[in-house]
Amino acid sequence: MRNFFGDSIHDKLFPNKIKRFTQEEKSLIDKFINTILREDKKSELEVSKAENFNDRIDGITEEIYKQFILKDIPFYLRFRKFYSNNIKDRVSRDLMYDGYNSVRGHIEEDNFLKDFEDDKSITGIFVRGLACVPKSTGFDTLGFFTMYREKPEYEVKPVEVLGIRTRYEGEHLTDECKHHIENVHLEIIKNAILKEIK
Repeated sequence: MRNFFGDSIHDKLFPNKIKRFTQEEKSLIDKFINTILREDKKSELEVSKAENFNDRIDGITEEIYKQFILKDIPFYLRFRKFYSNNIKDRVSRDLMYDGYNSVRGHIEEDNFLKDFEDDKSITGIFVRGLACVPKSTGFDTLGFFTMYREKPEYEVKPVEVLGIRTRYEGEHLTDECKHHIENVHLEIIKNAILKEIK
């Protein structure tokens, strides 16, 4: 459906429960952060906030920001919800590989286009992390940390922004999607964080 009104009015007239973070997705993120914080008894969550957006060109509708200290290192994570009902949106293509490396680009693209045809939209979450790590020079450096997508038998592709595809049955993640988020995406992020504290 074309949006003649702009997001804020359109969302009131035609609510879409998967356009922003669902309660299930928020719970997955909170549970993940708690799992990370258990790695260090002195760790603490310093900031947790969310912000909604309307009419952004990049398709970001909401952002969840988490700031915490782990092993005396400050970490900053941004989870950004993406929604688009325009298959020509190039940003959505960043979700195509869904946490995997692959040399089968045309197959992933065919699956991606079929998913769009079935769902009439593409949704996902983009994750980016910063760490303030002490270096041998004596200075702390703040920088994006690298995440490595799965399947190392292919060329390893380090990324600073991890794309997570989301698919739904009603307003709930499909079982397959939820399992993939918990066992692939969140593990990639966790491994990247733990690598920073070694």
